[in-house]
Amino acid sequence: MTVLNATQLTNLRTRQHATAPYLSILHPVALLTATVNNGSIAAGARTIAYDGGSGSGFATIAAGMTLIVTTSVGQFKARIKSISGSQSTGSISIGENAIPWGDNQVFSIYHYREIWVIPPTIRGGIQYKDFDIPYSDQGLKPTPILIMGGHRAGRLAAGTITFDLDASASYAMAQGASVASYIWSCVHNGGGTSGITIAASTSATTTLTITDADEYWLSCLITDTNGKGQQGW
Repeated sequence: MTVLNATQLTNLRTRQHATAPYLSILHPVALLTATVNNGSIAAGARTIAYDGGSGSGFATIAAGMTLIVTTSVGQFKARIKSISGSQSTGSISIGENAIPWGDNQVFSIYHYREIWVIPPTIRGGIQYKDFDIPYSDQGLKPTPILIMGGHRAGRLAAGTITFDLDASASYAMAQGASVASYIWSCVHNGGGTSGITIAASTSATTTLTITDADEYWLSCLITDTNGKGQQGW
């Protein structure tokens, strides 16, 4: 049995229990800031030409990220579907919206993914998802369900910090299918992979080691034996 010395006994008798909480807040980086380049753009447009772009995160922009535009009646959000061009000029495809677009409006695309509603549409007797993806075998071969755990946070003062990654509870929805592959990836908030090591990026369970204190986006993509995939962050 451990015996406390006099100093330890004094501390035990005079000091109250205490905790040291740490608060971690995500500050999404603006990957691209630009202006609308379309003098005849209409409200609700889903293809946005832009120019005057600044920033350095074009290569990091991906589907599901958040666009915020400033209009004469306030700010509006939209979901990125795809982008083409460069940091300075190009074209963006976004989800259905009711934004009152106008030429030279300023917008930014942030390294952030929200929970977006993707409503179905019916045009010409054909049902579409996300306005332009026709339904084919989605009913018979639904996408698998990814389970990769919640947010992770840690305190890194020096050296390294390691997190356990586990997506083994993921499962296929389609009858007779199973999860066939896993792909883990991680980038800094704003892009870049310095100071990041994933021990086995194609395993259901692995570890992530970080050497730089920062904010990160961790991703896992699973694919089932039908070739259907589900990615989460």
